[in-house]
Formats: sequence, C-alpha cells, structure tokens
Amino acid sequence: MKKVEIALEQELEYLDKILANIDLDIAVSMSYVRKVQGWTFPQLSKRFSNMEEIMWKRYMQPSYPSTRHIHVVAAYSWITMVPMTSFYKGLKIREAYRGMDNEAVEALICTGRIPNEQFNVVLNLIYNLLTDKGKTAVDELKAQLKLEYGDIDNYHEIDCFPPEQVDIKKFGEDYYRSIAFMMQEFRLEHGFSKEKVARVFGLSLYKYKRLEDPDIYQPFSMALGARLRLGFKVNSHVNFTEKMTIYPEFHHLRKLQHLRDLLIVESLKHLTHKQKKLITVILKKLADAYIDFLYI
Repeated sequence: MKKVEIALEQELEYLDKILANIDLDIAVSMSYVRKVQGWTFPQLSKRFSNMEEIMWKRYMQPSYPSTRHIHVVAAYSWITMVPMTSFYKGLKIREAYRGMDNEAVEALICTGRIPNEQFNVVLNLIYNLLTDKGKTAVDELKAQLKLEYGDIDNYHEIDCFPPEQVDIKKFGEDYYRSIAFMMQEFRLEHGFSKEKVARVFGLSLYKYKRLEDPDIYQPFSMALGARLRLGFKVNSHVNFTEKMTIYPEFHHLRKLQHLRDLLIVESLKHLTHKQKKLITVILKKLADAYIDFLYI
C-alpha cells in the first residue's frame, strides 16, 4: 500500500458532521437502487438467508432508527452488483459519477450485472463512437490501470457473481474477519497507533480493538468505509476484503467493479447526450435480460 496520512483534526470534525445522518443517506440509496433495478421485497429476501423480508424493508425506510450495518449493505451491493461507494451518496447518489445525467447513472447501477463479454462489447461500441480526443483519454486510462493492476483483462475472467442465496450471518463473519486482518496490517504498515485510528473511525479504543480482532463478530456502521477512505485519504478500500474465505468472490467483484466504473465513466464522458442516451438503453436492457435469464 502507498504511504498515507491521517486527516487533520478539523477534517475529522467535518467527517463527524457530514456522517451524522449516514443511516438516512444509506436507506435512500438502497431504496433508489432497488427501484432502478426493479426488485420487489419478496424477490430480494429470497436471495438471502438469516435476514427476513421485514428487515430489508426497515433498512430502506428512512425513519427506521437503527444502524445500517456495513456487512448487510455490502451483501446487498453484491446481489445488486452496485459499487458500495454509491451507497454513500444518499439523495445525491448521482454525484458519484460527476458529469453523468440521470439515465446514465441508472445505467451504471445496472452495469455490474452484465457478463464480461457483453460489457466489453458495449465498451467497444462506445469506443467506436468517440472522437480521437475521447479515444486518447480512454487509452490513457487503460494504460494507467494496467500499470496499477496488471493485465486488467484477467479481472474480467474471474467468476464474481453472487450465489443464488447469500447467508448474511456467514457473510458478516467473513467480511469482518477480513477487515480485522487487513486493518491491523494497514495500521502497522503505516505506523499508526490504535488510538489515532480509533479517532479516524469515530470509535472508542475498546470498540476499535474489537474491530481488529478476527475472532470477534462485531457489526459496524456504514460510516466505517467512508471514514476509512476519507480519514486516510485513500482512493480505494478494495484491499480490505481480500482475506474473505467463505465468500472470496465478493472481493473479486470489488476489484472488478472498481475497474468497470473507471472505464465506463471515462467512456461515457466523451459521448453526446443523444449517444449517451442510446448506450444507457442498451446497458439497462442487457442487465435486465441477463438477470431474468439467470434466475428465471
């Protein structure tokens, strides 16, 4: 990992302020994704064990006062194939993709559900519509990603689609165990004390020590991911799920989503509004058709 620095105290105070209503934001985002993708609550609940339909309704109800746990939202992001960072946007979910109109953002929310071969076909279709300037920008991004991640085509060969049913309890245990290992590694590598990291996360020292213990099942708020990314000023927190062993496919998905988002956003950025609208329709139809076929 690259050397990172902890945010200044005034920046952490700002984080405290903007994340004060994170559960409301997460509820709105989860509901938005459900409606865009056309999930009913009975359909959604069938994809999980150890979590009843009523709990999914509560998670997406803004007035529900309890914490939205990060492992539950992570599992939901896997089933819907939507990047977890999108759920931090609440009513401003569209701002996750600056410069994108509403239709394009809805297409991006569906993009993760498209198989690699079809996704690459759409990317090539977009590329052929670009001006020379647009093609150069996309080519430069691909070169940059190759330097950072190696042969990015290999990521597209990994089977990262979710199983027909995800056990929320087992997923949570796997998820927090990986975070515990990776958080301890991250902290030691950068020479941070437990007290400093606890402050970044807005946790007591006692609760932070539980987060670093792989043998303790301690659910945490969605604020954890936002604080990790913003409090340490890192571009991605994909690596923190790499030690998942029960559901390792989820970690593969996180890497794939990161690459796909960068590529599709950069490509769409250089289209005209009319072209973008056409590509949006294609992406949404492909996603709907594939999911209908897979789980019919």
